[in-house]
Amino acid sequence: MDLQNAYSIFQAEQSAEDEGLLLQYQVLCEEQPSRADEYRNALTVLAQERDSRLLNEHLRNTRVIQRPTPEPPQRINEPRGLNNIGNTCYLNSLLQYLYTIKPLRELVCNFDKYKQDLDEQSIHEKQIGQESVSLTKVKRAQECRFDVVNLV
Repeated sequence: MDLQNAYSIFQAEQSAEDEGLLLQYQVLCEEQPSRADEYRNALTVLAQERDSRLLNEHLRNTRVIQRPTPEPPQRINEPRGLNNIGNTCYLNSLLQYLYTIKPLRELVCNFDKYKQDLDEQSIHEKQIGQESVSLTKVKRAQECRFDVVNLV
C-alpha cells in the first residue's frame, strides 16, 4: 500500500497529527471490524513514513483480532428499519414511527381483513372529502398497499 492510499483510507491530510490518525484508526476498526487488517496496514505505512513513536508503539502493543460480525437478534414484534437510499431518511423515520402505532401496524399487516369490498354498493358509498371514489382508484390503492407490504 502506498502512502497516498493510506492517507485516503483514513480520510486525512499529510498534516494530520498522529493522535488524530490513531483515533481515526480506532473508530474505523470499531465500525468495520472486517476491514481491520486493511486499516492496520494503512496505519503501519503511515507510522513508518512519519517515523512516529506513538503509532509504532500502538502497533507493537496491539494485535488484530478478527471477530465475525454478530448477527443482530431477530425480534419479531419490533420494527425492522429501512435502508437509506439517498436522501430518504426523513421518509424512513416517518414510516418507522408510524409502524410503532399498534392499531396502524395491525391494519397494514392484516389489510385483507380491513380492505374495502369492491362491490358496486361499497364503491358508491365511499367518499373522500366531497369527492366520490371510483373502482379504479380503490383497486390502485389496494395494489399499492400490497406492493409496500411486500417490500417490508
